[in-house]
Amino acid sequence: MTFIKGRVQRKEKDIYRMARFRERKTRDLNLVKCIKDARDQLLMKEEDIKLRWREYFDNLFNGESESLDDSFDDANRHFVRRIQETEVREAIKRMKGGKAVGPDAIPIEMWRCLGDIAIVWLTKLFNQILRSNKMPEEWRRSTLVPIYKNKGDIQSCTNYEGSRYDEPHDEAGREF
Repeated sequence: MTFIKGRVQRKEKDIYRMARFRERKTRDLNLVKCIKDARDQLLMKEEDIKLRWREYFDNLFNGESESLDDSFDDANRHFVRRIQETEVREAIKRMKGGKAVGPDAIPIEMWRCLGDIAIVWLTKLFNQILRSNKMPEEWRRSTLVPIYKNKGDIQSCTNYEGSRYDEPHDEAGREF
């Protein structure tokens, strides 16, 4: 009797799991025309919604502490140590393949194929950026797209993750 009861309970769980899955698949994110602010108040104006997304992702990615630009001034710059080739090699090794490319249109697989040549070149590039205290403008250009996690309140920013979309450019930096 206990064996049969256990099988019935598993079947019920499976049915509920399938129902939740189907319900999530039918949600139309295009119908979400408003989003909640940090105090759970509904925002309906497009400008307010954009500002809320900006605040949410800025806080998510940068935290609530002061920004890098504020803490990285000329007086503190000499305390930043140089990036080592071993650090670049390890970072390339940890990056996942098959991901979307950035504005340079070079996939991680290409950097891996180049081996030590890429490690040396990238290390020099990153150290030059640190020395000059100036990041290439192309690296700053992207669009962050909120992707719903398929759980929780669809109007709450906390139930979304950000996916960065880099604008494609030609050699002269013009957008396609």
